[in-house]
Amino acid sequence: MDIELHVFDIQTYLGCRADWLRPATKAYEPVLCEWVRSAPRGDLDRTTDHRLTGPGMSRSSQYKAEVRRTAAMVNQANLDILLIASYEDHVYDVIDLVETPCIVHLCTGSDVLYHEKVSFQVYCQPQADFYVRGRHLFSAVTRSQFGDGLAYEGPAFYDRRGMDMTAPRPAWKERKPLIFWHGSLYKIASPRFLRCICRTLKADRDVQFVFMGKDDGRALSMVSEFARRTGVGSQVHYEGSVAVGRLDAEGRPIGNDTAKVLSFLTKARLWPDSWPMGGGAARFEAYASGTPSVHMGVRFDPDSWGRRQESNVELPAMMISRGTAFSADDYQALCVRCLHDEPFADALAAEQMAAARELSDPVAYWRRLLGFYKDWLARTTREHSPDTRQSV
Repeated sequence: MDIELHVFDIQTYLGCRADWLRPATKAYEPVLCEWVRSAPRGDLDRTTDHRLTGPGMSRSSQYKAEVRRTAAMVNQANLDILLIASYEDHVYDVIDLVETPCIVHLCTGSDVLYHEKVSFQVYCQPQADFYVRGRHLFSAVTRSQFGDGLAYEGPAFYDRRGMDMTAPRPAWKERKPLIFWHGSLYKIASPRFLRCICRTLKADRDVQFVFMGKDDGRALSMVSEFARRTGVGSQVHYEGSVAVGRLDAEGRPIGNDTAKVLSFLTKARLWPDSWPMGGGAARFEAYASGTPSVHMGVRFDPDSWGRRQESNVELPAMMISRGTAFSADDYQALCVRCLHDEPFADALAAEQMAAARELSDPVAYWRRLLGFYKDWLARTTREHSPDTRQSV
């Protein structure tokens, strides 16, 4: 594909940038560092911070100057498409000044970017009663199209660096009667999810449940107490926190966390996707490790509209029918099958591995995005250059 990639890298709240992208880009520019984008947008800050902004310049003035500088760089690049992967306040201010003819919001969650200059949304995480129908967002609450803007259902891109996608994975018979889970612990501090896990443990005392992740101050104690009260405390083990993200800014594995997680994933017979809030990157890592994963699905058919569901968000590109349940009883039954049914578990792992390869294939990802762009071009009266080269 003939694509020129320009990256305007906004520092994250953790102070990280994606410097490792430089070799793959036509141009790489770090913009809007965290302290600038968190500064007051108006003239609310009358103080001067000489260390950060220089004499005589308030943080709000520095913010405005950085927004103008960022927008000017985008305009000078003469892009065909500007992809936005954020919906924070500073993004709106930059878009106000940008002249790129096609602005696309890559939704990193279930929220969209509400700005009149956005050409279309790439929506990867529909919610119950709110999803893409045709080429528009649809609300099952109002039984109608949500706004006039275009939206395309498209998957997020998952980073495979640090994971060999060609190496053979341990089959079911080489694994242990182990359930492993990792992520933010608040996601498993759900009584209905924990009840399924604990019932599965109680039915087979040889099965162990190991989990890792960052605690929010209450989730860990809740999980431990729930396991104790249901009589499976000795089968439940917390193995410590994990860093946010698998790799650092240079693309290297973070400490021992990554190795420890991947070690458990290659030993486990099950990685249960939590609900009502499931996983994304962690679920991808389970797929890519050949670890069978059970998921609680979301329904979007008319019979489900306005009705209670066990889960609230979906990742359609990661949904494997064989490993998807729509009730707590069916979810637990699938967990049991992964632990005890070798042919079923191996077949599920193979399907999920294939999905992981597709979700982390950059060529497939860019082709899909360009397909959305070409469809948008066919629907707009806006004039474009006849040059077939697209710069992004």
